[in-house]
Formats: sequence, structure tokens, C-alpha cells
Amino acid sequence: MSRARIYGNQSQLDLAIADYTRVIDLDPNNIDAYFWRGSIYSNQNRLDLAIADYTKIIDLDPTHVMAYITRSFIYNSQGQPDLAIADYTAAIDVNPTDYAYWGRAQLYREQGQLDLAIADYTQAIALYPMYESAYFERGLLYREQRQHDLAIANFSKVIELNSTDAYAYNARGFSYYDQGQYEQSLADQNKAIELNPTFADAYYGRGLVYREQGQTELACADLATVIELDPNFDPSYYGRG
Repeated sequence: MSRARIYGNQSQLDLAIADYTRVIDLDPNNIDAYFWRGSIYSNQNRLDLAIADYTKIIDLDPTHVMAYITRSFIYNSQGQPDLAIADYTAAIDVNPTDYAYWGRAQLYREQGQLDLAIADYTQAIALYPMYESAYFERGLLYREQRQHDLAIANFSKVIELNSTDAYAYNARGFSYYDQGQYEQSLADQNKAIELNPTFADAYYGRGLVYREQGQTELACADLATVIELDPNFDPSYYGRG
């Protein structure tokens, strides 16, 4: 095993695989050998072989959380989200960690199952109340569902945890904009720009506020800045004049 790891660290992956295979031939129940060989197969994009190794680990030890989670990554990359979600669910059944709930929430979100995603982000936050990313992602989903007060509360929590997060100010600014709270929206977009002067989304958000306030020249200037920063930023062309 030690020589196999040295080969792996030196990027001599075929030699590492050969050594792990020899270990498995001598000890067919060696979980570590299957795991590391599976990791190399995955890095080589030999995904069916990687899945076979992680599946063998689960056969030997149905409580091996990392085997479920790593196999889930592969299933998702292969366009098999149901199998990926099933693996995260199995991992949660074994050990309900904030990381596992986060991972399954991301998969639910990709599938458009927003209520299930929100529920999992909520579980992740319950396990780790300082989970900035979970608050942020849950806020985005609440905004998508037009639950703006809940969205604002989540973005505000991110800001409470990290007052330099330009993305949280920008997102909260859009939620304020959605509710017609233009002064609050303007303040948040200004703060986002202060924190990140090349943040195209924040200039776009501020431009929208200026337009609603009838400050046409300021709106056009901000939307022109968006185009300068990101010529492919399509929404900025809407209503530019």
C-alpha cells in the first residue's frame, strides 16, 4: 500500500493501480485499496471502473459514507441524478452531516426540486449554523419562489456572518428591488460595488434602480459599465435607453 501511494503522489498512476490491484488480490476485503484505486480510476476518467470499486466498498461496508458520496459525484457527472441523489440519501442515513445535506440540496436544485433543496439547506444550517453558502443558496431559491422576505433574511444572515461578501449585498439588493424598496436596493448595490468594483451584476442592479428613480443618465452610465465589464451580459441591454 505504501508504495502504491508513493506512485500515486508521483503521478505514476498505472503503477499505483497495479500495486493496489496486487493488494486486493492478496486481501479482497481491503477497503482502502479499493478506495484509492477508485480515486485514481476517477481521476483518469475511467468512471465505470471507479464505480465498481466504490460499489465493492459499499458491499463490504454499507456504512462507508465517503464511498457513497464519491460514487454520487460520478453518477451525477454521468447524467444519472437519481442515482446520485440516492447515494447522498444513503450517506445521510448513515451519518447526517451538513456536508451531505448540502450536496443533496445542490442535486435537488439542479433537478428543479426547490422545496426539497430548501429543506436540505435548512438541515445543513441546523447542523452548522455558520454555513454561509447554505444561507446564500437558500436565499436564492426563496427569491426564485418570490418569497422575498425570506430571501432578504437569508442574505442578511450571510452579511452578518461575512460583512465583505459582495455577492450577498448584490443578491439582497435585487430582492429589495423586487419589492420596490429602491433606497435599500441602491444602498446594497453601492456596497457590492465598493467591495468589488468590477462586479457587473452590481452595476446592473444599481442601473435598474436608477432607471426606476428616473435618473436616466446614471442608469445609462451603469448599464454601459456592465457592457464594458462583460460584453456578453445580455440582461444589461434590456431597456438600456
